[in-house]
Amino acid sequence: MRRFSLKVFARNWHRRFMWLVGLQLLLWSATGLFMVSIDIHDIHGDRVFASPQPLNMQQVLLSPSQIINLIDYSEQELTFNQISLRMLPIVSSSQPLLLSASPDTKHQPVYVVSFNGNSRMNQQFMATNGEPLAALTSTQIVKLAQAQLHPKYRSTSIKQVQYLTQLPSEVAPQHAPALQIVLDTWDNLTLYVNPESGKIVTVRHDLWRIFDWAWRLHITDYDDGENHHNWFLQLLASISLVSLVLGTITLSFRLKIRRNHHSQGLSQHNLHKWLASFMLIPLGIWIISGLILSVVHPESTTDIRSTPSTASPIIDSPLWDLQNVADTNIMGQPIEINLVYRLNQWLFEVVEESGFHRNLAAKKHLTLSNGMPFVVTEKHISDYVQKSAPQLGPVRTVSQFLPSWLTLPGYQNSIISTSFTDNNESHYFDRNSAQWIKADTPINQFLQLMRTLHFMDYLNIGGFNHIWNIIFAALMVILSISGLTLLFKSTRPRRKL
Repeated sequence: MRRFSLKVFARNWHRRFMWLVGLQLLLWSATGLFMVSIDIHDIHGDRVFASPQPLNMQQVLLSPSQIINLIDYSEQELTFNQISLRMLPIVSSSQPLLLSASPDTKHQPVYVVSFNGNSRMNQQFMATNGEPLAALTSTQIVKLAQAQLHPKYRSTSIKQVQYLTQLPSEVAPQHAPALQIVLDTWDNLTLYVNPESGKIVTVRHDLWRIFDWAWRLHITDYDDGENHHNWFLQLLASISLVSLVLGTITLSFRLKIRRNHHSQGLSQHNLHKWLASFMLIPLGIWIISGLILSVVHPESTTDIRSTPSTASPIIDSPLWDLQNVADTNIMGQPIEINLVYRLNQWLFEVVEESGFHRNLAAKKHLTLSNGMPFVVTEKHISDYVQKSAPQLGPVRTVSQFLPSWLTLPGYQNSIISTSFTDNNESHYFDRNSAQWIKADTPINQFLQLMRTLHFMDYLNIGGFNHIWNIIFAALMVILSISGLTLLFKSTRPRRKL
């Protein structure tokens, strides 16, 4: 009876398991290399958009309270959500549509009234005279879309414009109906525009489409790329982890045997061996974190964002007070002023600078209607949570901190966090604007740590476009190819001496 040999067992089973997952490891490495090499903000199309224009308060002749009196509630039951004052492009319906010309548009201050959190119910009024913006024609929608683009894209020729009631799979169905505008660029830049407001809701391009398929291949969800909790990914990741352990055992024996031997050059065996030695720890972290993210589901939490219960705000905001709100902005001209419902009261939110992502505001603060700053304190947050979410129980702690690996990587403002005596949830609020961001649990924080490890986001920027990610993915491609080459060579019959 042959004695059990751990060396032989580990080597043989490492090869057998690699027959099952070797190609998938190469696919993970190649798709990962592609995704980390391209700036995610280019994929999202953030740089396609122009920077927001600062508000011209001299053109604002009406106050929010006057605009509130103009709101039309007749068509359907509406709950007032907020009013935003911002500079928007205004296009005359008489302007012809020139598919290769830059749009001649003027930006003017406009009040955008939101209802029920649904952008399709928005009503827009000119801040100069209170005139509601009429329904847009196709020509106006196209020109408004062009005006929102970076100058390098505004004069780009248009290949196709069509109104879609059913959107392609690359766009979320809640954006329907939308006007699809395809620009004549190398990557077929496609704009999807809300036909009621003329706002670009999302952009797509060929690089995004390739990235989308790379993501689907990466998480082995070949349907819509939404489910990274699928059993096939879990099976492949589990086999990969077992194969990694067996490969580590095999590697330890090889390093022992050849420690005193002279190297015979950079053979395929040596390349694979030394790459495996160098990649062992990061590869192990990558596989284990990926497996955990696939197996463990995030816990559901309570949404306690502040929502008004009345149809319209009760606030007396004369025009000179709104001017005071803008004048108190020490950072320069604001790009947006919002009348928002925060901490169970109506306040002005002054937005001074766009954030890392175009949907985030990096610099913002709250003011009262008279322009006096409203400083958010821990007591404000504690009182609000106690009143708005009594089901969570008594507040245990309220603390202020900067975002970290476990909370909100990439978020640019300080956070006020609340925890509870009878509940394991923690709720995060923006320190500057008192806006509820999200809720967390220990399980969700653990999953956030796994995401940080998997994406190697050690700089805490909320992304994965780091140079070490590119190096790791490139070396993984080489390691996978060298391993597969040795695997296929091992099937050749050996010559008899």
